[in-house]
Amino acid sequence: MPPVASRPTDVTRHHQKPDTTRKMKKDQTQKEQITAIGIVIPVEWDEKGRPSAHAIASYDEEEYLIDIRTETGKQLSGVDRQKIRATGTLGSRIKNRRMISITSYEVLFSSPNPKDLDLKDLGPKNHHS
Repeated sequence: MPPVASRPTDVTRHHQKPDTTRKMKKDQTQKEQITAIGIVIPVEWDEKGRPSAHAIASYDEEEYLIDIRTETGKQLSGVDRQKIRATGTLGSRIKNRRMISITSYEVLFSSPNPKDLDLKDLGPKNHHS
């Protein structure tokens, strides 16, 4: 039987050896270190229509809610609609999104006017030989 080709992903998971000395409670989500590539998008707005929460929309169709309790998370909320690579720790699930506490990030694509972005320019590049 030929091997099955796997689909490339823009999320790298950094696995750690599980702690078998303690059992997790049912409502706890296991923390996991990841690096994700995606676009910073607003996901909630205040009463004046300003974004109040942001997420990273990755190319594997996951949305990671940015934890703004950290300084890096607050900074990342300011790069709305930009393509980034972010590393952080996944936490609990809120409104069907995993919370990510960002430890570092890099802007991969920056547009002077984010509303003018052509989203096909942000996706993975196809290189023809």
